[in-house]
Amino acid sequence: MWYAYRMDIEAFGKRPDMIAPDCLGTVPDGTCYFDEFVDYLQRDGKHLDAGQKTSAGKYFWPDAVVMAKELGTLKSNGADFVPNQDPQKIFKAGTFTNPNPRLSDILELITDRIQAARVKLGDDALSDGLFEARTAMTGVHEARLADNGQGLIDTINDYLRDVKGSSTTVETKTPTALDGSTYLDVDVDKTKAKDPAFAGHWADFQQWLGQQKRTNKTKLGQVRMHWDAAQGVQQVEARVYGASSC
Repeated sequence: MWYAYRMDIEAFGKRPDMIAPDCLGTVPDGTCYFDEFVDYLQRDGKHLDAGQKTSAGKYFWPDAVVMAKELGTLKSNGADFVPNQDPQKIFKAGTFTNPNPRLSDILELITDRIQAARVKLGDDALSDGLFEARTAMTGVHEARLADNGQGLIDTINDYLRDVKGSSTTVETKTPTALDGSTYLDVDVDKTKAKDPAFAGHWADFQQWLGQQKRTNKTKLGQVRMHWDAAQGVQQVEARVYGASSC
């Protein structure tokens, strides 16, 4: 989100319909540096403790992976800092009618700004910011996959057994994320190789999961929510890595 904010300003300047228009910082034009931006977007009561800051300083294009790690070492109310942005602070008032829009809906609008800046200035002029924006988007995608991990695996196995009458259980893998951590994920290709029927079951499962209720109150509902988030992030990730016209 930060990189989109700065690219948007670089391309179109400070204005009422910019990202985080009410973030009043100490950049000479009145906009925010990284730490100011991060703190501004937090929900009330979730702000950084006084004196907590990253190494970004006044540099507009800090390393996305390093920033993610450093934010995890900061404190909020004496506890470990957890990013908890207020969606209503990201765009001008009235942009979202839902007080808690989906992550994919927020990122779609953020990506629109990145793409518009790319069209205006060209990728060469935005190369540093674009590289970090792409890296950050990949990191968000990996985090959403990690959120679903075992829950998604269990849900697929239950579906195969209870809906398809199959004794197959999915193969898994543990990819290494950009930050060096590992997470558990479904290995679709290996499962298809083990059981050719899984190709059809997998397609049916995705349709079935899309029909389930989104809710934090049930394990299945949580899996559906994490699935939607991962799918949405994957779509905007593809846009950022693709041409500016995407």
